[in-house]
Amino acid sequence: MKVIAESGSTTTEWVLVDGKNVLERSFTEGINPFFQTRREISHSIRLNLPETFFKKRWERVYFYGAGCANLDKKNILEASLVAQFKTPISAESDLLAAARGLLIDKPGIACILGTGSNSCLYDGERIIKNVRSAGYILGDEGSGAAMGRRFLSDYLKNLTPKDLCDAFHEKFKVTPDEIMDSIYNHPFPNRSLSTFSYFLKDHLDNKYAFNLVYEELMRFFQRNIIQYDYKSYPVYFMGNLAYTYADILDLVAKDFGLNIEKTEKEVVSYARQELSKLDYLDLYMSPNEENHSSVISFNIKGIHPHDVASMLDFKGVCVRSGNHCAQPLLRYMGIDSTCRASFSIYNTKEDVDRLVDAIKFAYSKFEKFIKNILYESSDLGMIVTKYMFRIILISIVPWTGRVV
Repeated sequence: MKVIAESGSTTTEWVLVDGKNVLERSFTEGINPFFQTRREISHSIRLNLPETFFKKRWERVYFYGAGCANLDKKNILEASLVAQFKTPISAESDLLAAARGLLIDKPGIACILGTGSNSCLYDGERIIKNVRSAGYILGDEGSGAAMGRRFLSDYLKNLTPKDLCDAFHEKFKVTPDEIMDSIYNHPFPNRSLSTFSYFLKDHLDNKYAFNLVYEELMRFFQRNIIQYDYKSYPVYFMGNLAYTYADILDLVAKDFGLNIEKTEKEVVSYARQELSKLDYLDLYMSPNEENHSSVISFNIKGIHPHDVASMLDFKGVCVRSGNHCAQPLLRYMGIDSTCRASFSIYNTKEDVDRLVDAIKFAYSKFEKFIKNILYESSDLGMIVTKYMFRIILISIVPWTGRVV
């Protein structure tokens, strides 16, 4: 078994893998050796990653992260990982992970638009050309940090439209001094800048907001993409900003005579469509697809989310169940937990089909159990159903020893 991690400056995704099966998935804060010391990285990993990841020596830990292209910084990260996992380490840049996830073994141009931005020309095995990202101060065009920096600069200089200023103040309730303090006196200013950039997506009907996003994405193409032989290769994008502003990204690409080959949006749209066909599902997602992230939460009516997750695991589909650190929201919605499916660049429509089939399997087992064995009409019957189903579930689904 091995551990694979992919990290940007804001979030790190960890998976525990046995062959082709994902046994556990977890998310922690971003890790970037350009902004963190060895001790800070070790502290972050140990405090935030579930204990399951430290129970034994793994075959190897594969880490793909921002800041790992620099040899000195890569050595800092590897030292931290060795200290925590006591197992062989392979650390590479998040850009290589993006290229392998997006292009697999085909040549093309892979781009990241998230908290920061980056791009490369990939030959199917390795990166053969990279236009330097240069970070959130000197580069990162088209990124969340770049958009947030430009918007906040205009806001502080009273250059944004009044209606947008009012909406910003109503949402964040921060003073100019507090903004300055968060950027100049707190760790990870790039994360803070990027957070503010997502405010713009709710105001794209405002000409100023639309133009800011469009122009930043245009700068990414002008200062990065055109330095490759971009008309001879397919161009792929990943990252939260690429997903959030996919429609504007398509417009910018067309100005350069390009069609973007893939973002996560296509897969998530397909998942929304297919899951909506299951009338026994409660789906918790934005009614407006344009505002939806690459995460879909759901429940099968009448089945506890933990039981659903176990049944899906039995079919080789990994989801997370619980309150997802969103207890106030769940209380407001009148539920105590949900299942959560997360989609990324490596997911396909076939993965969505497997998820749907696994949900149908879980529902069919529970439906048959209810109809043939237990009560349906009373509250007591539902209580008995819940606990009896869990007893039977143990005999149906072998315990994997993992938290989902």
